[in-house]
Amino acid sequence: MTSSTSLSFFIGKRYTFSQREQRFISFVSLVSLLGIILGVMAMIIVLSVMNGFDRELKQRILRVIPHGFVAAEAIDDREDFIRQLESQPGVVATSPYVEEMVVMLYGERSAPVNLNGILPATETGVSDIHESLVYGTLDGLEQERFGIILGRGLARQLGAGVGDKVNIMLPDISVSPVGVHIRQKRFVVTGIFHVGADVDNHLALIHLDRALKLFRRNGAIQQLRVKTIDLHSAPQTLQQLQQQHPGLKVHSWQDTHRDLFEAIAMEKRMVSLLLYVVIAVAVFNIVSILTMMVANKRKDIAILKVMGASSAMIMRVFMMQGLLVGLTGILIGTLLGVLFATTTPDLVDWIEGVFGGQVFGSSIYYLAHLPSLLIWRDVVMIALVSLLLTLLATLYPAWKSARIDPVVSINN
Repeated sequence: MTSSTSLSFFIGKRYTFSQREQRFISFVSLVSLLGIILGVMAMIIVLSVMNGFDRELKQRILRVIPHGFVAAEAIDDREDFIRQLESQPGVVATSPYVEEMVVMLYGERSAPVNLNGILPATETGVSDIHESLVYGTLDGLEQERFGIILGRGLARQLGAGVGDKVNIMLPDISVSPVGVHIRQKRFVVTGIFHVGADVDNHLALIHLDRALKLFRRNGAIQQLRVKTIDLHSAPQTLQQLQQQHPGLKVHSWQDTHRDLFEAIAMEKRMVSLLLYVVIAVAVFNIVSILTMMVANKRKDIAILKVMGASSAMIMRVFMMQGLLVGLTGILIGTLLGVLFATTTPDLVDWIEGVFGGQVFGSSIYYLAHLPSLLIWRDVVMIALVSLLLTLLATLYPAWKSARIDPVVSINN
């Protein structure tokens, strides 16, 4: 640091923290400082909570939804085809499946259902649905010829439980002399799973063999669930499979739930924008502070210029003053934001324990606690953007200070 810069820093610090003859300016500086602290802290906490929600949803949904799906128009040798896929880099396991949208009936209640036919022996390799079962096991689909496993939300909608018989209404209408008939099949509920996501409300599982007959697929398997080494690289792995096997149709978990995750990303961007506006408003006070300071220190600026201070040095004095306020606010706000972001779940649990309430009802939000995930990349970005806004706020007042005419200011 050169002597000129050191002098600019020293004078800027004196102007910032001096209490004499500028009490109002000091008060505005304090308000601006608090605004920056609260803005930075709130942004880190809110983004951490949104990251936590995003992580929780992905983990819960991907417990029953595999990383990817592969479909082929015709598979001559299923076993050989599966071996070829599982030998590809990035592919961990595969499992055959079929699915159809049907209507499920129980008593007077009905609900639209995504009915999946799975093979219990291989399904555990591509999803963790077996770990989400609260009643029954996947083996129950093998033991009970017409067994079915329901999501807990779906079971509650219908009022059905383990051992109850539900009817599956298929989109298959037949016409006979007697009249029009909609094909139905009765299944026994052998299990209930709970993931803690929307799939609980519309997903049901039956054995693959029963599904093939029910959907009249003639025993042909044309779809496979795929698990990859890393869920984030699943789209790239599936694209490589498609390039090696041009006849395949592939899509990943990001495609099946694109709307949900795009909505979460959009909410994160909008919340970030709003919080940046809060920080910008706090930073805008720095413009007011420096403008008033320049007006109050016109004679001081003139004396400095007469003594040989350059315009660049005068600009640095006021830029240093604004940056001191901004940097102090950013540093304190970042420390508090990181502290609260990492302790938010425990803090919410403590509040619930003290007041006896529940912040997040699991029946509404699928969560019994407030999730939080601190991503340091977000913290660095917030600090850098806040610093940039602070720097921009100092430019105009600093430029005005450098344009002051010492002769006019001293005479006045």
